[in-house]
Amino acid sequence: EGSGAMEASTSALDPVPGCDGSDARWWKKALKRAERLEREEEVLEAAKVVNERLQRKLGSRIVFTSKPLPAFPEPKRTKAHWDYLMDEMVWLAKEFQKERKWKQSQCRKFARIVERSKLDVDSRRVKREQQQVLAIRKKASELSKMVMTWWSKVERVVVHKQQHEVEKIEKHRLDKRLDRLVAKTEKCSKLLAKRVGTFMHNETPARSESMAHSQPRSQRRVTFEDQPTEDRMSDVNEATSRKLDQMFRDEARDGDYVGSDEEVDDETTIMEEERAAAREGNRGEQTKRELSTLKDENEMPIEEILKRYYASMEAEDSTGAPEGGGAE
Repeated sequence: EGSGAMEASTSALDPVPGCDGSDARWWKKALKRAERLEREEEVLEAAKVVNERLQRKLGSRIVFTSKPLPAFPEPKRTKAHWDYLMDEMVWLAKEFQKERKWKQSQCRKFARIVERSKLDVDSRRVKREQQQVLAIRKKASELSKMVMTWWSKVERVVVHKQQHEVEKIEKHRLDKRLDRLVAKTEKCSKLLAKRVGTFMHNETPARSESMAHSQPRSQRRVTFEDQPTEDRMSDVNEATSRKLDQMFRDEARDGDYVGSDEEVDDETTIMEEERAAAREGNRGEQTKRELSTLKDENEMPIEEILKRYYASMEAEDSTGAPEGGGAE
């Protein structure tokens, strides 16, 4: 049926006899166009028939659209020599690229090393200078410590010398004070001994003679033994200690030693007494008597010496007490 319709259409489109060449060409083109359209319609009809058959077999799962179908993937093709050659070329290109990158990185690395080495030279020079400065500072600190140690020793020596000088001055002052006290004590003791000697030379012989005539020897011994020796010694010691205490109190109250008028008076009175005794001619006799009494006392026992001086000490204390009270 289709072939008959096509033949009918082609016979209908045959050129009319008696037409010129241009019209004939037009008629030929039109004929070809008509034939193409007929073929397309035949293809469409055949496609519709195939679609209907598929729908009858598969149901309504296949839907034909106007969009073009995706391209069917080509099957995997086995590699040929050309494929291997292309892979080798790609690998070689990548290797060249990697080598170029590696060389560039190495160049940058060596450039940094060279730059760092140059910087290291400068830094080593700076570090060497810093080390020299530190060494100089260390040496200076050691020298300063040595100097400070030496000056501390000198300071200790100076302080020791100053302390020694102060102690020397203090000792000299104390020695002077002690010398003054000793001199004053010696003067007082000499004056006391002289007064005791004069008193004993004046009163002891008469008293001893009166006691010898009035009492027998045995009774005198008994009366001497009735008075304990310790009491008499304590009385003598108390009298002496009172005078010494008075002297020390005067010295402490006065502070440093200053010559007093009383001492000048005592010295002047002693000198006047000596002059008077010399004028009277009794000085030699008094000295002889003192020497003889000292020799006798050296050979006498202590009991007789205490018996001799006990009465004179009591008399001196009794006479010296009101004088001291009046002086105060």
